[in-house]
Amino acid sequence: MTNSYAQDQARPTLTVDVIIPNEQGEVLVIRRGHAPYEGLWCLPGGLVDAGEMVEAAAVREVKEETGLDVTIARVHGIYSKNGRDPRGHYVSITLVAHVVEGTPQVTEEAREWQWVEPKEKLEMAFDHARILADHAERRETNAVLA
Repeated sequence: MTNSYAQDQARPTLTVDVIIPNEQGEVLVIRRGHAPYEGLWCLPGGLVDAGEMVEAAAVREVKEETGLDVTIARVHGIYSKNGRDPRGHYVSITLVAHVVEGTPQVTEEAREWQWVEPKEKLEMAFDHARILADHAERRETNAVLA
């Protein structure tokens, strides 16, 4: 039996992006150290390796990029708009995580870091400004409902 889906057809690449809020509600962003978008701000994250759980990829990427140990709190959303990454069709599962241990560090992948208000206007890579705007909107909605 042959698979009706062509095996050589390009498929999306799975990634994770991680929203890490602090106690004041600010979110950790990093300045990219590599292309694409080298020098722009973004959320920590990266590729999910073959056989790796999404949550494990998120924890690993945060550790590699910031030195922080985090725990995953929840799924924030899925971002799949074609063109969100200039390298091809990348789909991001975006998670919210909390710091378990450590303070952010400068690394090869993150030349700089800062805590920002989710609504702060920064020149951001990929669609991370949209992700932060969605996070801010949900935070405001939850505050009104509480």
